[in-house]
Amino acid sequence: MVAYNFKRGFVGAIQAKRKRQTVRRLRPRHARPGEALQLYTGMRTKHCRKILTPDPPCTRLDEIVLEVGRSHEWRFALFEINGIPLDEAAVEAFAERDGFEVPDTYEFTATSVMIRFWAITHGLGPFEGVVIHWDPSDCSAPAIEERRS
Repeated sequence: MVAYNFKRGFVGAIQAKRKRQTVRRLRPRHARPGEALQLYTGMRTKHCRKILTPDPPCTRLDEIVLEVGRSHEWRFALFEINGIPLDEAAVEAFAERDGFEVPDTYEFTATSVMIRFWAITHGLGPFEGVVIHWDPSDCSAPAIEERRS
């Protein structure tokens, strides 16, 4: 099993099964298809809790390369999955699957919300990593379960 930590803002989307993927930097070992994923929030703190039970299985990994544009247009200068560039509609669908939402009353898109999050969290430089997908079909949100470190 491989554990992943999520910011509190994504917990609702994961529990509602709208967020079924996560983007992570390259590292020596990520989950492999078929492996169970342990999804947590607040890891390494006294507020750690599991987001879904049972652990959803990893369904696939994709390579991702992206870069936030340096202009004020709030667009990605580069966005590729497995070496294939995504158009604006595909990037919007990706942002929605990644848990970025916009209330109907705003003129933003899920993509623009994701770009702002990305620029603040990762900066404007190029990013290479993986997209880890999971199937939450048999999962539910557990009662508050805290894990002691």
